[in-house]
Amino acid sequence: GKLLLHNIDNNTDHMFYLQGLGQKPLALDHIEMECLAGEKCSYDIKVPNVTFNKMVYRAVSDMAIISGPPVLTVLPGQEEEYTITAAPWKRGTFKGIISFIAGGLSNFEEDSDGEEAKDQNKRPESGRSAQSNASKSSISSVSKAKSSQDKVQSKQGYRVWYSIGVTSHPPKPEKTLEITCAAQVSLCLLISHNN
Repeated sequence: GKLLLHNIDNNTDHMFYLQGLGQKPLALDHIEMECLAGEKCSYDIKVPNVTFNKMVYRAVSDMAIISGPPVLTVLPGQEEEYTITAAPWKRGTFKGIISFIAGGLSNFEEDSDGEEAKDQNKRPESGRSAQSNASKSSISSVSKAKSSQDKVQSKQGYRVWYSIGVTSHPPKPEKTLEITCAAQVSLCLLISHNN
């Protein structure tokens, strides 16, 4: 780039050549969730759209314990709530991200009235299966590539993401068992467990 500064007092120009390297954008927010192992907890994320076009985001997460709708539509200059649900199966701390990506033919499937299709019944794609799922959905939208090529290209590569931390606490005991026996006497208690 180039920066030109004009001094109106002595009518001189100062020219600066600018050179920079674009870095990966930072997360819009950090989300902390706490729940018990084996139970579910939810959190509402506000996903913005700072462009002048309607964005159809595809939700992608690298955390297997996170679920939510796979697609989110946000109108220009607005923001929509996206609900994520965490369901940890064991105690501990889990860290990861959730990204909302707009761009590519596989993300712009349209229904019969011309509006983008929206499915709220599936979980966001994990990072490992995103490529295979994208290739399946692109089959149905390739036929419309020519008519909507300009629309797709203007939105290609747009991405917002959030970092997530889930703290899973030990669950409550299923039952309390009391054992009474005499001193220096062993007692055996059998516990049945079904998985």
